[in-house]
Amino acid sequence: ASLTPPPGKALVIVYREGFVAMAAGMNLALDGREFAQIKGGKFTALAVDPGEHELSAGFGGLAGPQNNAAVVSFVAREGQAFAYRATVSMGAVKNSVVLVPAPEDRDALSARLARMPMTAPDSAAST
Repeated sequence: ASLTPPPGKALVIVYREGFVAMAAGMNLALDGREFAQIKGGKFTALAVDPGEHELSAGFGGLAGPQNNAAVVSFVAREGQAFAYRATVSMGAVKNSVVLVPAPEDRDALSARLARMPMTAPDSAAST
């Protein structure tokens, strides 16, 4: 997977690991517009304009009410790649979706993503 955004853009990558709710599709939205749904063991990448953005992840359908969605804000700079690991944190009453900034450097992240199938983002959502 190339982690290099197109010219004039930044790249947002979201991947899912772990077995909790693996089969449930997690809906990803940027600035309130859904752009992809990923299941466990998959990732997606979306090119975005530089500037401030809000990324959210949550479950739709039957899993929705039992899970709190996650929201993170970030400022994208041209040429930058942001990666988040989406996980589900088990709670007593509700589970919570958590977006964790990926700690790896670009090479380690690239190697990790190389083992995962990519879910293409909805092209209409790209800004």
